[in-house]
Amino acid sequence: MLHILKNNGSIVSYQLQKVTRSVLLSCYSAELDAYQSKIVIKNVISSLHKWLEGKEEVTTDDIRLRIAETLHSVQPQVAVLYENARNLE
Repeated sequence: MLHILKNNGSIVSYQLQKVTRSVLLSCYSAELDAYQSKIVIKNVISSLHKWLEGKEEVTTDDIRLRIAETLHSVQPQVAVLYENARNLE
């Protein structure tokens, strides 16, 4: 089972819904329509899952970085919004 090490030191299970939601919100902020957003999310999830294969534990920062890298390659405008949203938290 994959564990995610959070910045506060706690360990949680990987939650696909959280990844999907964060990317979707950035897609909507970039004013992508539902179809475009679905394609972006599919690319991000596919890339992330390939990267996670065989890993037992990763940090939330590792995941965020991997998502941002993928977004920069498939939809740079969404990547910038994704990174900026994190900086506002």
